Amino acid sequence: MSDTELCFMPATELARRIATRELSPVTVVDAVIAQAETMDRTLNLFAEPTFDQAREAARAAEAAIMTGAPLGSLHGVPITVKDNVAVAGLRWANGSAAFMDNVAVEDAAVVARVKAAGAIIIGKTNLPEFAHKVLTDSPAFGVTRSPWSLDHTPGGSSGGASAALAVGVAPIAIGTDGGGSIRCPSSCCGLAGLKATLGRIPQEAPDGFANYFFVGPMARRAQDVALLLSVMAGPLPADPYSIGAPSLAIDLASPERAAPGLKIGWIEHFGRYRTAPEVARLTGAAVRGLEAQGAVVEELHDPCFDDVFDIYTVIASSAHMARYGGLVERWGERMTPSFLDSVAKGKKWSVVDVIRANDQCTRLFRAASVRALRCDRDADDDRAAKTARRRRFDRDRDVRRVGRAALPVQLDRASCDVGAGRLYRRRSAGRASADRPVVCRGAATAYRRAARNHRTLAPTASTRPSIYVMSSRMQALK
Repeated sequence: MSDTELCFMPATELARRIATRELSPVTVVDAVIAQAETMDRTLNLFAEPTFDQAREAARAAEAAIMTGAPLGSLHGVPITVKDNVAVAGLRWANGSAAFMDNVAVEDAAVVARVKAAGAIIIGKTNLPEFAHKVLTDSPAFGVTRSPWSLDHTPGGSSGGASAALAVGVAPIAIGTDGGGSIRCPSSCCGLAGLKATLGRIPQEAPDGFANYFFVGPMARRAQDVALLLSVMAGPLPADPYSIGAPSLAIDLASPERAAPGLKIGWIEHFGRYRTAPEVARLTGAAVRGLEAQGAVVEELHDPCFDDVFDIYTVIASSAHMARYGGLVERWGERMTPSFLDSVAKGKKWSVVDVIRANDQCTRLFRAASVRALRCDRDADDDRAAKTARRRRFDRDRDVRRVGRAALPVQLDRASCDVGAGRLYRRRSAGRASADRPVVCRGAATAYRRAARNHRTLAPTASTRPSIYVMSSRMQALK
């Protein structure tokens, strides 16, 4: 088996073959590291690679197999972790020059869980400063490029993770998402990614009671998202919203749910925001394809979404000011201008403004929940309404703190990815809401049928990112 085949093998298949001794975790990790070293020179994937530690962990994983030790569901599977998630003993800079000397004392809960399941961390991936935007350019670690088009970003803020996944650098990744930071890069790079419902995956945020910023899984295949979600999910005493949330047990051998009977709420335009024509065409075709397979599609038009971005701006910029405003005087010249703009906006808001924004979140949640029930009156966690929308439109679900995912649809004329909502063009990506693994896998099955040859659902050598055939151009861009 070639190194390329190993690098693009799904996590579910890697885990199975490693557990049955068909593959060595040492061989797998060596192949992924070789791929990472090659691709990182052009794409700039990592805030901190951990190749030596990964090789050591792979040897320990192989020894555990040979001695008959119990194996976790991710035993020997490579994974990357975004650099705003703590990994004990590693730098935890969050994309900022101000935190280059900050080292995590202990693992984040999700990192501890994937380690316990046997995953092998090969590096911490790049992100924009404090994960504040949908482009990945960090004052600490530089610019990350899209493997599909080196003139474009892979999205953000989990852009290092998305670019790495797209070129076979690990089959799964831990990202984070506040305003689209998993879904945007997933859509930009032809991946699957999930921002789960509040409390499903524990998050050790500064404010546990007003959090909109979640940790979540990313992968090239929806089934791998389901596998990683099952490991990450479950209660944590430090996260009040996760208390009482059950762990997820999934049967990856069970049939994937197909389109017939699937209820889809289709929102092409949100209020005064308009979808780009090509995005509307491609996503509309995907929705019609699902409808032809038996899905029930209802077009939704409602003014309750019109001011969503304004609500989000108050909440996000006030958080930036409160948590990082004190850095500006010392580090301002080395901070991202767009982040400084957000901090400046945060200074303008009064306590009254912030409380009003949170009250608007509640009204939006209640209004949108009524619309969702209209689409599927029997909706529950296993039958969440699938909606496709532009990144900016997705703010309604960010402020409502309910689950949503990104799924690939097709390429545009410039060979850039279109997700389940809109094209990335320096701004990014579309989403479809989902939460439990069966929903994510079922939607992906339907999309695979609607866009039968999409390479991210069935990768082939001829349909991988254009970085494979652009070596002369890559050298020119360095």
